[in-house]
Amino acid sequence: MPPASPRSLIDLDHPMLKVHDLAEARRTFRQLGFTVTPLRSNDPMGGGRTGGKGGNHMVMLTPQTPGTTNMLELAYADPTHAWPALKTLLGGPEGLALMVHSPRDAGELRQEWEAAGIACDPVFEVHTHYQDPETGQEDLIHFRVAQPSGRDWIVPFGAAEIQDFRHYLREDWRRHANGAIYWSDITLIVSADDLETGREHLTKVYGQSPSTQPDGSLLMQIHKLKLRVLSQSQAKAEFAEISLATQDAPICHTALTIRVSDINTTEAVLRANSVPYVQRPDGTLLVAPLHACGTALTFAPNAS
Repeated sequence: MPPASPRSLIDLDHPMLKVHDLAEARRTFRQLGFTVTPLRSNDPMGGGRTGGKGGNHMVMLTPQTPGTTNMLELAYADPTHAWPALKTLLGGPEGLALMVHSPRDAGELRQEWEAAGIACDPVFEVHTHYQDPETGQEDLIHFRVAQPSGRDWIVPFGAAEIQDFRHYLREDWRRHANGAIYWSDITLIVSADDLETGREHLTKVYGQSPSTQPDGSLLMQIHKLKLRVLSQSQAKAEFAEISLATQDAPICHTALTIRVSDINTTEAVLRANSVPYVQRPDGTLLVAPLHACGTALTFAPNAS
């Protein structure tokens, strides 16, 4: 097992993925075979009491490390109603907007990041109730957030200390037609010039340097989950079978690997829902970013 980070981090937790349209994003991920939670409208993203359309949907998966959620967050900030910080965070192209981590203690992590030269906002707490509009079930949403106040690199990082996991571990939300169990790898695709800058920033975030792979890409692994950083040319070679173009750009900046219980079931769902995909010789399935809200998806058999 890779060494644990000396920071007060348990593990990677979830990517916040910026989408252009929440209803369309939910339809898209349902076509991919995921169960997608109903809309949670909230004030910071320009929904809720603001009267705007901001909010998020979640794809709840199975935690691989205690104290984490392992989910995907599909988020949209209403440009007219959202808080300024959320407009900035979710104002870019489709794909990763924020890499969220699980800390042992949000306050302690904030102090560690500040000591490493990463300026942070004060820790803030979210404590609210969510009523599922489709089942009527009411859940508690309670977490503390440590968030850097600036963007020191092209991808922001943050942390959410979950106080109550029941909302995130609902069995009805973690059963997926495509057999998805968890996301195992997230890949950030950057310009070649951003690789070295990324190494320096990741070292500050994690308290240890990412390992350099034979091809020059970067890898950070705390426990089972992996964060990779590839140059655009490396990504084009790795995902040569699909187009990496998105609605926003000629090449996406995010790729995810989803581990599934049975790859044949996944393939059957994609075929039945008319989702274009490529089957690789290793048995994995690739879905291009244009069919996954700006993120290149790899479906792979469960490794364990």
